[in-house]
Amino acid sequence: MTVPRPLTPLVRFLAGVSYLPGGALFLVRNPRLWPVSVSPLFVAAVFLMVGVFSGAFWAGRIEQSLFGGALRTLPVWLGFVIVAGLWIGSLAAGGILALTLAFVLLGPLFEKLSQKVEELSGMPVQGSKGLRWEIVQSLKTAAYFALGAPLAIVLGLIPFLGPALALIVTGHNVAFQNTDAVLLRRGMVFRERRGFHQRFRPETLGFGIAAVLLFPLMNVLAVPILVVGATRLVNDLEAVRDRPVDQIEAAVGVAEETVPRPPDA
Repeated sequence: MTVPRPLTPLVRFLAGVSYLPGGALFLVRNPRLWPVSVSPLFVAAVFLMVGVFSGAFWAGRIEQSLFGGALRTLPVWLGFVIVAGLWIGSLAAGGILALTLAFVLLGPLFEKLSQKVEELSGMPVQGSKGLRWEIVQSLKTAAYFALGAPLAIVLGLIPFLGPALALIVTGHNVAFQNTDAVLLRRGMVFRERRGFHQRFRPETLGFGIAAVLLFPLMNVLAVPILVVGATRLVNDLEAVRDRPVDQIEAAVGVAEETVPRPPDA
């Protein structure tokens, strides 16, 4: 199947989504990645589970503190919208904080997996600019990532649009965190990494939102798949970063490679 040109934001968004199943397929096809993937798999999954359950706990506490029994006086549909938004925002916030902690503690393991993906993809694995520089840049990302947690809760309280806005914020943060190691190896400072995501917003947002929505289904397998998919996404986008006309062409690489093509007539 050929992806139509010119690429619209929707097509670019869906191309970003495709990097999640593409990452899973790449992981399955390359057994050399499995030993590197297993190490951080269960620890990170435990962090994420704890984060989600913590978000559920705080959702109940916040609901009681803010509304008490007032929700019973509202129409059923409005009460449902408010409660649903609060829970979605709180669960997203718990996941954001848990993933931040996981990446801080397991960063070297994720870095090793990401480098292995680049090696198997035939990409040059670039070296670090120094441990001190990476620590400073990683802390900036962790702070930026953590600030998204309370924002997700607040947005979740907005009727109707709140859950969608909270999902967008969470998806952006997940994509930012998972691509951070790859962009750090390019020597990008925090401002440049934010610029990368602004330039390729549909692709990275598609990847991040898909990761958030599919995490409950993938469970413990989500963590290495996110690292693999994010690494491949950055590699494809980075390959054409300096060619504005073609900047969105790379994002459809996995979509076109993974969809079976019909035989020639």
